[in-house]
Amino acid sequence: MAGTDAQELLFGWNSLGSDKGARVEFLRDRDIWKAVRTWDRAFLADPLVSYMNADLKETPTRIFRKRATMALGFMLWIRSQLVLTIDQGSAIVTAQVPSDVPPNLKIKFLAWAFSRVLAFNKKLVRNEEARKRQNEYDSKIKIVIAEKIGDESKSMLHIPLIATSPECQGHGYGSALLAKVTNLADSKGLSSWLVSSNILNEPFYNSHGFRAVGDIHLGEGNLNWNKDPIIVQVMIREPVLLKA
Repeated sequence: MAGTDAQELLFGWNSLGSDKGARVEFLRDRDIWKAVRTWDRAFLADPLVSYMNADLKETPTRIFRKRATMALGFMLWIRSQLVLTIDQGSAIVTAQVPSDVPPNLKIKFLAWAFSRVLAFNKKLVRNEEARKRQNEYDSKIKIVIAEKIGDESKSMLHIPLIATSPECQGHGYGSALLAKVTNLADSKGLSSWLVSSNILNEPFYNSHGFRAVGDIHLGEGNLNWNKDPIIVQVMIREPVLLKA
């Protein structure tokens, strides 16, 4: 089963249509590499990414390795999650929607392969400082999610990723994609949650109904970090009751 067919089966949409002048579609296999480039370039100046990189240089080999890993991730997600796009990968959003549909063998294999490659790359390309910062982030964000969301996450819609390529920013693509996802959540009566890596994006998420319920501060007390602490927010959106 193709990724797009799987998404249509899981989420019951045959046509997504246009929103705010932008046509929202399911991401297809042929557009994965463009989506990967969008993800990579959209987060180049992200505060959390800058902190986690720990001054590692962006060599051609490192760029190819991380993009190839992300491409494998997209192959998995378009078969197991909701992955929407505008302009065939210029803007993307992924959403994990609670579902009773069990994963097939292909999805299980892709999930296994992606986790193995991801773990291998983390060990290969990260120095001691980067590993220290990764552990800092993992431990702190885990505590906040457990305290503020807990087991309710299993029955909530989760948005792991939303990104727009730099040249397409300012056209409302991110808003159009997020509106499609939140509309789906509303139609199913689901609360939604996400982790925002940039405090400057708070007004954007607020405009779509998300509110910060907790945050973590990274870099405090780190002698190798001479900038302000990085603030990462956990945000929740309650469903809006649709009019009959």
